[in-house]
Amino acid sequence: MCAKRPAPDSINGITSAATKVLSSSGCVRVSDLAEHAGLGIRQFERRFRNAIGVPPKLYARIVRFEAALRCKAAAPAMRWTDIAHVLGYHDQMHMGARFQSAVR
Repeated sequence: MCAKRPAPDSINGITSAATKVLSSSGCVRVSDLAEHAGLGIRQFERRFRNAIGVPPKLYARIVRFEAALRCKAAAPAMRWTDIAHVLGYHDQMHMGARFQSAVR
């Protein structure tokens, strides 16, 4: 079994992860962020929540939602289905369901 490399600086690792979420418009896996930070998923989630204020998955959903709104504002004629596809959702209903679950 391979041991995870220790995170050199927890805050910098979490800040880097939050920046990655922003730069990818929320289209990133929490497991990939945790691995890059050198932490297990649960430890990463705890540290992320403590530093940012929300769990990483919710943060990514919020960022993705904001990306959809920016996309629609930049191109009002663009259909929501097309925006959903751009952001990696299967369809508009899937995108809507994810947004609703984020606010519950």
